[in-house]
Formats: sequence, structure tokens, C-alpha cells
Amino acid sequence: MIIECKNCKTKFKIPKQELSAPGRDVICEICNQEWYQHFTFSSDITFKGKAKSLDLLDKINPSKTKENIKQKNNKNRDHSLLLITSIFIIIIIISYILILKYRNQILILNPNLINFYESLEIMSEIIKAYIIFLSEILSEKFVNL
Repeated sequence: MIIECKNCKTKFKIPKQELSAPGRDVICEICNQEWYQHFTFSSDITFKGKAKSLDLLDKINPSKTKENIKQKNNKNRDHSLLLITSIFIIIIIISYILILKYRNQILILNPNLINFYESLEIMSEIIKAYIIFLSEILSEKFVNL
């Protein structure tokens, strides 16, 4: 029997031996959506051999199911890459803030880091200049609209 996830519309083949009246709970392997699937048994389909007039299992296109799985996996990879990148940027920003906040305490413990802090100040000035430059360009673009 063929069932379709109500969330991601992926179709799955359910082996005949796993069908039981009136239905059962199922979980989508792609999006982890859970639902109760009702099984309806028609007189056109026999479950102990070939169908009398139509066998739905022969009509499903397995390559299309594989395409759906690949598309979902690619979307999940894109989302996880974006999430990892966002977390990495947030960690860098928090580290930067903490390094600046506790500058005096860190320099007391390790005075050799004075060059690091001087470099950090130069980088901060460069970043501020770029932010001002970009904000001026964006404000000019939006004023002209």
C-alpha cells in the first residue's frame, strides 16, 4: 500500500504484511511527522498475490521517491549549514565582547598580549570604517528610490 506524508508529501510503500485494520501510527522518515494512517481494503486488491485489476505497488515510481528524499536531505543540509555558521558568528562576537570587557584583567595575567590588543583595536577601527561606508552607500541607494 502507498501512503503519503501529510506534511512533506513524500510517498512510501508499506509492505503488505505490515497492514492491519483499521490502521496504525506511522512516522515519516523524511520530516519526522507522526500521524495515524487508516488502511482501507478494497475488493480490487488482493493482499496474497497480484491485484485482480490494479496493483498500486507496481504503479509507484521509485525514482520519484528517491528524488523527494534527496531534495529533503539537501534542504536539511542547507539549514544545518546556516545554523552552524550563525552559531559560529555568535560565538566570535561574544568572545570579542568578553575579550574587550576583561582586557585589564587579561593583561595583568599575561602582559605579552598587549600586541594582540593593539591589533584588535586596529581591526575594530577598520570594521567601524567599513560599517560607516556601507551604511552611507545603503542610505544613498534608498534615498534615491
